[in-house]
Amino acid sequence: MAEDLHSTLGSGRQVSRASVLRSKELQSAGAFIGCACGVSLVAATAALVWLTGNWAAKRDNASHTETPFCCPKEAARLFAVIDSSQEPCTDFFAYICKNAIEHDFVQHDVVSDMVWDVTTSIIKGTQNYSSKAAEALHALYTTCIEEIWQYERRSRGAVASMLEIANVTERMSGADLLRLVLAAYQRYHLTVIFEIMATGIQLTFVRRTMQTVHYKAFCDASCYAVSLSTLNEHFHTNYTAEDIAKWGEKFPLAKWRHSHTSMAEICEAFGHMKTSQFKEIFLENFIDLDHFKRFAVVSKANLLNDIQLLIDARNQPLSVFYVVLLLALDAMRYIQQDGPLNSPTMRSEDVCYKHMYDSAQLWRVTYVAALATPTKDRQLRNIFEATRQALADYAPLRRLVAAGNDTELFMAMVSNFSLLLPGELIFREPAVPHMSRRGFVRNLFMALNFEFDSSNEKARQGVPWFRDDAQTRVMDRMFFVNETTLYVSSLGYGWLSSGTTDPLLADAAVIASRMAALLWISLVDWYGWSPETILALESY
Repeated sequence: MAEDLHSTLGSGRQVSRASVLRSKELQSAGAFIGCACGVSLVAATAALVWLTGNWAAKRDNASHTETPFCCPKEAARLFAVIDSSQEPCTDFFAYICKNAIEHDFVQHDVVSDMVWDVTTSIIKGTQNYSSKAAEALHALYTTCIEEIWQYERRSRGAVASMLEIANVTERMSGADLLRLVLAAYQRYHLTVIFEIMATGIQLTFVRRTMQTVHYKAFCDASCYAVSLSTLNEHFHTNYTAEDIAKWGEKFPLAKWRHSHTSMAEICEAFGHMKTSQFKEIFLENFIDLDHFKRFAVVSKANLLNDIQLLIDARNQPLSVFYVVLLLALDAMRYIQQDGPLNSPTMRSEDVCYKHMYDSAQLWRVTYVAALATPTKDRQLRNIFEATRQALADYAPLRRLVAAGNDTELFMAMVSNFSLLLPGELIFREPAVPHMSRRGFVRNLFMALNFEFDSSNEKARQGVPWFRDDAQTRVMDRMFFVNETTLYVSSLGYGWLSSGTTDPLLADAAVIASRMAALLWISLVDWYGWSPETILALESY
């Protein structure tokens, strides 16, 4: 179960059990091939004596009896080279910069195995990780399996979650409505009234028809009755299904017509809202309207009319009731995916898989916290510092930058290189939410909210989102997030956990090679060199 779940992590699409098994077989084959490729690095590993100084001498002698990372013979040769006292390679960086850049010397299966182990322990509850993220992940999964097929809990949970989005009361201004719609759309992937399409310098408001009949596949009569009952209890009203159907007639289907508009016209529709407030509400949801020069609306007349009807005080609280009901129904659609789900079958398990791997940032924090250790951080930093110093001392490179009188610039740049580890990024992110052992729907939307906030925090610091092939591409494991900061991704950090009792040892040659290659690339691509230095670098 956990293996299936991990295999779909970050992919954004459902993967069958058969395809998961095939994927694991292919990954195992890839690991075997990777071992063979890794042998070609042995010629360069002697440089680790030069790179890491006294690091090898400080290792415990027990490391010779460790379970090897991959192929026993190759691992033994690797240990022997690191422990030897022979002279280091004299042209290490020439090898690195001309060869290692072009090849993906990686072990494909390590990340899969490490994260799979963490996943299994969390889901089974056999490992009591101190990480709040691990606890949250376990709560999300177990409550999903137990509750997702219970339509009454699902309905009440969806309504309660929507009421929490913007602290909805029975009266709603234009600003309240805008804040509610944007929060639902941006944070929870729900659409009501309109959704937003950003293309270049144009922002388009796409009107969505607001009729409850469209949700019958996800919420049958019993489910609908529970939703109405929960909302009536909250608003102290007594609206019936007939009342809702009659009100829904005010929002008919409309033709898809694209019209240009102005921000002022849209602000006018939201109750004569000031432009500054309009921009501020969008910015709360990480949309900077100053980036857009044009605004457009699909089904313009209908959309503007919808907004005015909903914020008109004479139509409240029915209009507010209706918006929250539609959001709750759309939440049911998001939760159930593609049809009824009212019995504890294998389908409930499949839907839970989908919701689990949608929480990519929660996954990331979970397994990084589980895999991270101070010893590993220290060893990785030692390798980085030694590699950086080796780059600064590399005579052929110093001669190249001296050609353009850029030696001081070169030394200053190298001294500014720094290493960012995933654990350090995690501690600066929003706090992981506490998820209850009851109330799956609320847990789900708390996880989505965390996903949104932490992803934006990562983006603010220049760290990209998960990519589907991040487990197999070297470039997604270690890369620059700005001109001078080298970041080891969370998947990369799992990759560096070789499964040995001395973390990083078996991977040391690969890590140093990648670091050296990335530092070199950063230097070559930097825009501050004099023409003479650029010419010297290009001809090297």
